[in-house]
Amino acid sequence: MRKVCQKQLGLNLSEVSHLHAKELEVLSDLLDADLGILALITQDLVDEGVDLETSRPGMTGEQTLRAALYRHLHGLAYEALAFQLADSRTADRFCRLRGKAPSSTALQRNIKRIKPETWEALNRRLVLAGRPLG
Repeated sequence: MRKVCQKQLGLNLSEVSHLHAKELEVLSDLLDADLGILALITQDLVDEGVDLETSRPGMTGEQTLRAALYRHLHGLAYEALAFQLADSRTADRFCRLRGKAPSSTALQRNIKRIKPETWEALNRRLVLAGRPLG
């Protein structure tokens, strides 16, 4: 007999066995293996003259990069990206937001600060690291 509703969700929500989740996991591992690119992204995000000790923290370079890649992989507008990050557990974990999804404005402001030469360096590094994986 079919149940009307599920009384309690399963406790193992962290495991997603979908192909797309596996692809994000591989990309995440590639990003974790090259921390140098995060320094470049963070440099792009820091305004000249801003005191990092007293200013509001905002998104990290890593969160910004991961959100930008997630947006690109899914072809999302910034509004849709903000919704995905707030609604999707997989997106939240990939972008390492810990349940604190930024607004579409914050996403756009941060992602647009990544310089073309930084994107080029990231692309080169990901292609070289990803070749052995196919």
